[in-house]
Amino acid sequence: MTIDQLVQLSRHGDLQAFGKLVEQEETFVFRVAFRMLGNEADARDAVQDCFLRVWKRLSTYNPKRCWRTWLYAVISNCCCDMLRQRKRRQKFQSEDVDVNRQVDDRDTASRFEQQELVRAIRLCAERLHPRQQMVFVLRDLEELELEEIAMILKCSVGSVRSNLYYARKNI
Repeated sequence: MTIDQLVQLSRHGDLQAFGKLVEQEETFVFRVAFRMLGNEADARDAVQDCFLRVWKRLSTYNPKRCWRTWLYAVISNCCCDMLRQRKRRQKFQSEDVDVNRQVDDRDTASRFEQQELVRAIRLCAERLHPRQQMVFVLRDLEELELEEIAMILKCSVGSVRSNLYYARKNI
């Protein structure tokens, strides 16, 4: 079954179709959340929140729009909410198992340097304003077009460009 068929069935209350939709999109949603939050546990929480919101708001989805764009908007909003909560508590969680794992003898120096670079970018990205962080992740890590990011964030392309400029400058 295609994504569009699963979405259509899910919009009519088919829980099995929604379960299949979640299975097919979970990796994609997790990847976006992990890149925005830089933390596996938070990313998993965001994924759960995202699919809960998707289920509750499927009736608002316009089938004429691109499904992935709508889904990007939902997961981006979930991550933005988590980032705001994180800032309110003034806790910056910058550790994640994959990036901070110990390097064994088989790893090359270039792999270690790449991991350190990824860790440094994540640390810098965590300190960005949530809107700048979302734009940075969607453009530079997810490689979306500026117009699509503007649709996801419900803002102008100029606003996306501005946020991207300041995000890159701050990083």
